[in-house]
Amino acid sequence: MKRILTLLTCLLLWSMIKGQNLVPNPSFEDYLHCPSTVGQVDSMINWYAVSQTPDYFNSCASSSTLVSVPYNFCGYQTAHYGGAYCGMFTYYPPNYREYIGIQLSNTLLIGQNYFVSFYLSLSHYHHMGTNKFGCKLSTVPFIYNNLVPNNNAVFYSDSIIRDTVNWVFIKGSFIADSTYNYIAFGNFFDDAHVDTLSGGGANSYHGYVLIDDVCLTTDSTLCIDNTVQISEIETDNELKAFPNPCHDIFTIITTEQINSLKLFNLFGEEFAIDNARGIHEIARNIDVTKFTKGIYIIQLISNKKVYLKKIIIQ
Repeated sequence: MKRILTLLTCLLLWSMIKGQNLVPNPSFEDYLHCPSTVGQVDSMINWYAVSQTPDYFNSCASSSTLVSVPYNFCGYQTAHYGGAYCGMFTYYPPNYREYIGIQLSNTLLIGQNYFVSFYLSLSHYHHMGTNKFGCKLSTVPFIYNNLVPNNNAVFYSDSIIRDTVNWVFIKGSFIADSTYNYIAFGNFFDDAHVDTLSGGGANSYHGYVLIDDVCLTTDSTLCIDNTVQISEIETDNELKAFPNPCHDIFTIITTEQINSLKLFNLFGEEFAIDNARGIHEIARNIDVTKFTKGIYIIQLISNKKVYLKKIIIQ
């Protein structure tokens, strides 16, 4: 009878967690207070810094804080989902690493197969791509700065993350060998076991990635790649934007439906654009006479892509 009750309990627990993302606040949208400077991962609900000073970026932050979205000290990057993401060093000799952690919403079941996934993007400011980004599990809370790169992780990726424009989808699986309650993310391998690829520049010896949309589940179909391709529009036939520079009227011509059109300055401040929706196979004239002279980023989102283009208003 005791064995039957144990089996029924396990089946009940399994049915409760099946089809759920066991990572609370997976896209970092929920926070206790808006970040005001770097190193404030503890501003988020549930998440905490496991090692050193990983960063929390949110569009609620002002541009002067350097941790706003889409503009921050890393450069320019929109969130994969919503308006927030985290960032951390994955390679900084000798063996400096940053990690974030969280308590799972349910205890993992021994012998159960779990699927883990997340999205990564290389910082514009740090030009070294690295591999070995992954996760560790624990049955007890991670102790701050006690986690070191020991060349062991329940899952890690051998892909070198070099893309500073698109979000790269990383996924894997593992079988739980203990009743884990906590998960941490980062690069858990030392310098000698990490492959790097420098892109040149002043910060080409440091690896720093952004992370968004974390998922851990028993359902392989729950967390799937829904990355939107991002294109820097210069000669794309699907969209034309001119004149550039402009001083009064900016014209957009597109061949596909645009769901959203936004304009940002270099401080990440968003400016309202009249008649921004419903563009389809027509020329749309945008009056820019009310904007201060300077450099702006125009963002257009369709069902398939996100277009980004730098424009100059004179």
